Amino acid sequence: MGKYDAAPTVAAGLIRLARAKAGLTQKELARRAGVSQQAISAYETGRKEPTLPTLLRLVGGAGYELRFRLEPADHHGQHDRQHPLTGRTIPAGEPDHNPASR
Repeated sequence: MGKYDAAPTVAAGLIRLARAKAGLTQKELARRAGVSQQAISAYETGRKEPTLPTLLRLVGGAGYELRFRLEPADHHGQHDRQHPLTGRTIPAGEPDHNPASR
């Protein structure tokens, strides 16, 4: 596995990135996170998938914090439109509930 090979999973990529940015070896990260070096290798190659608590501990062991943000869906190019009968603006992605407009 080369330094810039594509990661097989999202978790593998996050672990590799955090470890590389911290300048740590697998052994150093393993010691900091309380897992074996073999586990780090298995996670980074996609042979094993860490649980979310383990992933957070691994990223934290490298000195980083993994954050998640839940946002409304992007409706990929859809735009607000006008209801054909009422003229009301219908936000992108929302059905107009008017069978006659279909």
